[in-house]
Amino acid sequence: MGINDFFHNMLDRFYIYQLNDTLMVDSLEPNDIHAIRINKKQSKLYCIELVSGGTTANYLSSQKVDNIFESFAYLENGRLYQAYLKKGQMQRNLIFSNNQDLLSLIVKGVDGRFLEDEEIVNVLYDLFLGNEYNIKKKELHSIFSMTKELNYNNISHSFNGFVKDSIYMNMKKMKVYQSYRFKNRKKPIDLSHLYSLDFDGVIWTVLEFNKENINYLLSEKKTQAKTDGNDEELKQLYKAYNSDDIYLAVGNSSIFMLRGNVNVVPEISNSLGIDYAQKEIPLENSKYLKNTPLLLRDSYFDSIITIMLPKN
Repeated sequence: MGINDFFHNMLDRFYIYQLNDTLMVDSLEPNDIHAIRINKKQSKLYCIELVSGGTTANYLSSQKVDNIFESFAYLENGRLYQAYLKKGQMQRNLIFSNNQDLLSLIVKGVDGRFLEDEEIVNVLYDLFLGNEYNIKKKELHSIFSMTKELNYNNISHSFNGFVKDSIYMNMKKMKVYQSYRFKNRKKPIDLSHLYSLDFDGVIWTVLEFNKENINYLLSEKKTQAKTDGNDEELKQLYKAYNSDDIYLAVGNSSIFMLRGNVNVVPEISNSLGIDYAQKEIPLENSKYLKNTPLLLRDSYFDSIITIMLPKN
């Protein structure tokens, strides 16, 4: 066995070992059809799917945005996870949260719906990019899907096994891109352009509205500004922090790309107003891929986002 074969063999063993620490469905909720539990430390997980009737993304009214920041600024779970999924012809725009009230406020202001527990399990599996799709009677269907079968334990057991298979199958092919800057986007997101790009993958974005986390990140940036001697960005953030017309949130985004050419990431960046850089260490990437941002993100790259509401 050559040194390269030995190295790849050890890498395979490491990947298999690491699969024991991954996102898992712990249980469904018998009394809540719109919730599941992932990993025992997590509270209930909910999901809404957004549907755009045109080429641009759904947008909340200024009043709805104001309500979100006012209502969830002091809650630990005032957080949402958005996922743009694209694989072949499959395209989905999903938002997860442990806070049902947060998603209820969003779904009332846009074209969307709550997914039921079985749907959440299946879409989580899709987000690991191990599924395939075909067209039947002019509708797109997943080749593989899980049902509740005889009891609620079967679906979680099936999910946990099949997800490990998907992770092992795709982990070495997957490229991870991490956000390092959120730009001030003034144009709506063109979803038709985003989904027309030549790639298979998931674009995750985490948004936190909790003021304690925002204040902590501001404090970190203050320390960094003293070290760098550049406090211009910090001044702008504190100006926004004290403004009645601007809200702050913590943002973090990542792209898990199974397939895509070299020009895709700049195109995604331009569409979303987020700059990304590739994470180069495979073993480091594996822990983010198998947990997804629902359980783990690289918080070193958390950014403070400014959101300005129209005065009308």
